[in-house]
Amino acid sequence: MTQDQILFSIANFDTVWAELRVYPAQQSSVTEGQSVHVLTTNGNIESKVNHVVPSMEFPYQLARVKLDNSKQSLSPGLMIEAQIEVGRFTVSLAVAKDAVQTLGGRQGVFVKQGNEYTFTPLVLGRQDDYC
Repeated sequence: MTQDQILFSIANFDTVWAELRVYPAQQSSVTEGQSVHVLTTNGNIESKVNHVVPSMEFPYQLARVKLDNSKQSLSPGLMIEAQIEVGRFTVSLAVAKDAVQTLGGRQGVFVKQGNEYTFTPLVLGRQDDYC
């Protein structure tokens, strides 16, 4: 500092914290330790909910998530999107959502056999944002 003016600051951003808003409808589903997928322009950062902090001023709670930023370029104040894993289940077959097509009013996938594609109808069950 010189004459009460900061000339420069040195900071280490190898680790940053994300604060995720958890609204009342989701509050019972979010707890410490849950997996979190933070979506960035450079890919996906996986972490866990470290703290759930109530707020007296806002209608939401904050889920605080510690992020390894050593290979990213996240900076404080950046708006992000994240998904908190609230459940996990096992299935015998999972199909990516973008693979499902509608043909003749039925949903299914095209399966390649040799040089031909055959439409195979599916009975869809549980879904998330990916499958």
